[in-house]
Amino acid sequence: MNKENAARDYIRQVKAIFPLYGRERKRFINDLKEAVESHIEDTKDGSYEDIVKHFGSPAEVVSDYIEGMDPEALYRKITFRRRITTIAVIALIAVLIGVVIDLLWDYSAYRKDVESIVVERETIIY
Repeated sequence: MNKENAARDYIRQVKAIFPLYGRERKRFINDLKEAVESHIEDTKDGSYEDIVKHFGSPAEVVSDYIEGMDPEALYRKITFRRRITTIAVIALIAVLIGVVIDLLWDYSAYRKDVESIVVERETIIY
């Protein structure tokens, strides 16, 4: 594995386990990426193991970042994400219920139309 692939894999793993989203996350990932690339340029090995030895495992890096955050800010970010998810689920359920009601209404109208169609006609001549 060459140096660039090792750095890319390390950053990809950090992104995969990072639980938060936003500007701070993007800034942290960009700073980490620059630090990893700088470290790779300074060393002759630059393997994935060397990156992990210098910076720590991706889980440790994310854990250290979260531990360094203000607890209230972390709580707000987590609850905000949960609220957005809850609102999205409720909206999706409401849309699905609306679609089902509309389909039932249309089917009921269809059945009434089918029943009102004259199928046989009887003519009586006197």
